[in-house]
Amino acid sequence: MIYFFLSVAILLALVCLVLRYSILIPPAKGLPILMYHGISTDTSTDLLVRWDVLERHLAYIRRQGYTPILFRELINLPEQPLPYKPIIITFDDGYQSNADLLFPLLEKYDLKVSIALPLKYLGRSSEWDGDRSMPIMSAEVAKSAPAERVEYTLHSYAHIGYRHCEPEAVGNDVRQALSAADAAGIAYTPVLAYPYGGFPREREAYNNFCRMLEDYGIALGVRIGNRINRLPLKDKFQVCRIDIKGTDSFWEFKTKLRKGRVKRL
Repeated sequence: MIYFFLSVAILLALVCLVLRYSILIPPAKGLPILMYHGISTDTSTDLLVRWDVLERHLAYIRRQGYTPILFRELINLPEQPLPYKPIIITFDDGYQSNADLLFPLLEKYDLKVSIALPLKYLGRSSEWDGDRSMPIMSAEVAKSAPAERVEYTLHSYAHIGYRHCEPEAVGNDVRQALSAADAAGIAYTPVLAYPYGGFPREREAYNNFCRMLEDYGIALGVRIGNRINRLPLKDKFQVCRIDIKGTDSFWEFKTKLRKGRVKRL
């Protein structure tokens, strides 16, 4: 009887693994774009990945034969074909911890990253997070990064969610972000990472939103989505990223890297 219950328990555990981590489903083909936020030396939360865990992620990416690229290389298609197993590694919000803890790892593992800046808050803190706010790198720190390894994109001006904003407010925010980047002398790739992943969903509002971005010279718009992007891109203003949380297990990270998401049970 004990062996029966043990066998049932093992079978249920295997079923859970198959369902949650899609073990029997082959990896998705295309371009994975990973989304991180802050880095910590001792803490793991949804938005903070511990430094040693991040290093393990980056080392694994290298061992698996991925080739890190930047958004500017994606924009240049088809003139510049992508390398074998391309991947884009992104960090939102431009935390000072990126400069302190991430930049040294880029040299160690020969990597490239794209950092999305909320331009209003350069040299300040993530005030939108209330009592969880953290320091944001200054324009001077941002410009000190090696240009061949770090590119900057836009993460709005005031870190507002676009999904329920009036079109005029969105347009003003994008315009302010572009002006602030130029005034600070920060070279940027014309890619907009939507704060909170939000953008207008109703068809007419979305079409107007896309036309506005094109008018401002934005080449790509980046949401969350938790999917591997098929190439060529179907919609340049709905490029998907994979949300990597500091609380993810290493197995969850590997599953997200290969398949885009971990299923909820």
